Amino acid sequence: MSNQIIFYDVSIQSSVRANKGYAPNTLPVRYALNYKKLPYKTVWIEYHEIEPVAKKLGAKGTRFKPNGDPWYTVPLIHDRSTGVVMSESSDIVQYLDKQYPSSPRVITPGTLAFETAYYRYFQTGVMAKWPGPIHQYLYETISPEAAAFIKGLREAALGDTLVNIAKDPQSHWDAYKDALSRVALPVYEKAEGIFLKGNQPGWADFVTASALLSIKLLYGADSKEWKYIETWDNGRWTKLIKDLEPYAHIDE
Repeated sequence: MSNQIIFYDVSIQSSVRANKGYAPNTLPVRYALNYKKLPYKTVWIEYHEIEPVAKKLGAKGTRFKPNGDPWYTVPLIHDRSTGVVMSESSDIVQYLDKQYPSSPRVITPGTLAFETAYYRYFQTGVMAKWPGPIHQYLYETISPEAAAFIKGLREAALGDTLVNIAKDPQSHWDAYKDALSRVALPVYEKAEGIFLKGNQPGWADFVTASALLSIKLLYGADSKEWKYIETWDNGRWTKLIKDLEPYAHIDE
């Protein structure tokens, strides 16, 4: 079936630019779908639309809000060939590898433990340092409905106002840089190919690249934020993004 997989991703209706596919948590699944050459169609939704769409599809919450209610997130897929609805990026990738074994595997046999450990380490060590100014930037540029949603959710989760969270922006970017250098760079320095497991990319590569490509897509290639990132670790991360370009296609 053509476009048998429906992939729900975030679209930002920004006053600065129309931006699709920037989200660091959805980009790894897009990389995986393209790498596996699976037919899929993207359905673009805004932040405030995620929960109603997820509930309509019967998806489960991936975590809990500060008030204890389920927190519905993207990525989200609906595989129309099997009827499966699934969220949480690591679960989606494992499902795709199992359901479509004739396509290239994102998590090759014998590497699940490594991929899972790296993913968790990266989430707690790097993504936990996601620069605070990004939240304020989103709030100031996206549609009013999505902005109100982001403001309420992020302030509740982070325990402060977006304005306060974004103070001293350079320190946020420096902390993110240091986290990548501490967590990801030592692993990549031991790699025996252009990717972590050789000359074919895997889940860890998609996760790492997404944490940086998302900023390029959000702010723009000419932004001071991206120009700063290009200098990190002697250009190691911009090279990774370049090497993964064949799998970064965003369908319209």
